[in-house]
Amino acid sequence: MAWLDEKKGIEILEIGKRGENIFASLKLEKDLDFFNGHFPKIAILPAAAQLEIVVALVEKASATSFRLGKVERVKFGSKVRPGDKLSFRARFEQEKGRLDFTLAHGLAKACSGIIFLEQTK
Repeated sequence: MAWLDEKKGIEILEIGKRGENIFASLKLEKDLDFFNGHFPKIAILPAAAQLEIVVALVEKASATSFRLGKVERVKFGSKVRPGDKLSFRARFEQEKGRLDFTLAHGLAKACSGIIFLEQTK
């Protein structure tokens, strides 16, 4: 759960939770290691890293550890590049582990969908 706070290259600008709703905004710096090696000359955030960030934001907002369980439906859209500011909005039914989320920059959706999280110890 603490990796998000310690991750060099991710600046959390805002994060919060109201009932089942979670929201956050963050900035991805060019030195974020997720950008290295996906494409040698084009730095974009890999899809797996986007999902890892989504899970970490839910962990931070909920103060609970989770792992990705089932992926029901996820759509990847606009590319995420170094320097992008992202917004995260989600509805999390914690008792079911169901997360309906959107990760976007500006009006462009980077990824959105429904996933299920499993609580870890």
